[in-house]
Amino acid sequence: MQKIEFAKLSPQEKAFYADRAWWDEMGKNPDNEIIEEKGWFQLVTPSSHSMLANGVCRCELDASEIDARIKKAIDFYRARNQPFFWEVSPSSRPVDLPDRLKAAGLKKELGHDGYVGDPAKVQMPPPSPDVTVVPLTPEHFDDWAKVMADHYLVEPHALERLRKQVEHQHTKHKEWIKHFVARVNNETVGIVQARYQHGYVLFLGASVRKAHRSKGVFPAMFGALIADAKKSDVGLIVAHVDHTALSPMYQKLGFEKISEYQTFVWRPH
Repeated sequence: MQKIEFAKLSPQEKAFYADRAWWDEMGKNPDNEIIEEKGWFQLVTPSSHSMLANGVCRCELDASEIDARIKKAIDFYRARNQPFFWEVSPSSRPVDLPDRLKAAGLKKELGHDGYVGDPAKVQMPPPSPDVTVVPLTPEHFDDWAKVMADHYLVEPHALERLRKQVEHQHTKHKEWIKHFVARVNNETVGIVQARYQHGYVLFLGASVRKAHRSKGVFPAMFGALIADAKKSDVGLIVAHVDHTALSPMYQKLGFEKISEYQTFVWRPH
């Protein structure tokens, strides 16, 4: 595979990678089923009723077929009594997809930004002396679940499935996903992951215990991810960032906001 050269990427190519990160290699998780065809990527997790485990990650369809496809997706998840998300990105088609989703009963619940950075040029955040960040090992699995329980998007019933998923990733796919844990006074207080896929790395999936937020834990973990990316052979970092106070930090470190996303959700009544 030819290495990505960040300086040669057009804005459209940067946005393409930010979009692609949503579906790239998701079929590697053991409990995921994938429905994929040209312009379409759908994630199904039969074992889970978590909204984040089921959804439409990619939709680039003609306007003449979109309403029928929306109905088909709703009927599919309704039959399984599962909520699901529908990610709307800059590449999503048709252009009035958000209006059509709303008309079909989906509600916009989340919004976030896509950032990209050159591993050779992005800066490291200031050090956090009280925080130590180390690679995940089996001894941290229980701690991992406890920290993930504090993530605002994770439902309690999803924790056991997510723990098993992380154990599988750690055992079978270390070349794909790297997990790190942040520790303060020998206590695990934060977790984060990076996915290395097709010449770029995606920063995704951070959580910090409530009592340790705004104390330098996230910047320390983010610094560990940047350091790891700099040592790797990737030419592009992609990060998806909630509309939160963290966005200025990304910009200050040299990341470039390249796109905006909307997440629509359907829930069974």
